Amino acid sequence: TGGKITWITAAYQVQNNLYRGTETVYKQQLRLLVQQGISNPKPHNIWDNDFLSFLKEIPENDEIIIGIDANAPLNNSSFAKLLAGKHLQDLITKCHGESTPPTYDRGSMTIDHILTSPRIVTRVKRCGILLSRKYYASDH
Repeated sequence: TGGKITWITAAYQVQNNLYRGTETVYKQQLRLLVQQGISNPKPHNIWDNDFLSFLKEIPENDEIIIGIDANAPLNNSSFAKLLAGKHLQDLITKCHGESTPPTYDRGSMTIDHILTSPRIVTRVKRCGILLSRKYYASDH
């Protein structure tokens, strides 16, 4: 109503890790960027810049919902900087407090988030996290 749009998207922030296997998303992105003629690409930094550009294109009055595998907790300084411009909030933290469970089955931190604009958070009645591998075939 009133010309307002709600942007809903999913995102995956590639890890900043060169040393893992050859078929990681990082290595896939690295190969793609090299094929595009980018010398010495840094996939993590390029993703950050692309994500910031995407957020800047969203008008201030529009709503945002982003489901993201951030590969980082909310208190990670570089990830927090990405969120600062749009004042995005983590829906799970807002509904359940700071003691959120690990969202990666071999990890100890919450690295998957549902980020929303502040007006969305105030309208949500309930939300939750399904435990990995218990209800679906994934490690997140």
